[in-house]
Amino acid sequence: MNRSLALAFGVLFLGACGSDVSAVVVQQRAASDLSCPQNVITVQKTGERQYNASGCGQLKSYKCVQNGASSADMTCTIDEGTAAPPQQQ
Repeated sequence: MNRSLALAFGVLFLGACGSDVSAVVVQQRAASDLSCPQNVITVQKTGERQYNASGCGQLKSYKCVQNGASSADMTCTIDEGTAAPPQQQ
């Protein structure tokens, strides 16, 4: 029973890490780029390793590249000209 539970948790953890690492890197980078607190930044996936980050009334588009074998080795840079304008609320 414990082994099955550990295996299920491991699969869920690895899946979450692979899909969330880029979004976390984008959120951290956007906080700096937008001069906005990280907890205010929202990130939306727009394509394969492409994300929009918004916060403090601003929006930037990012493209991420994996630099090594580990999913933690991720670099995300601003992708100028591809972000949609922020929606009015």
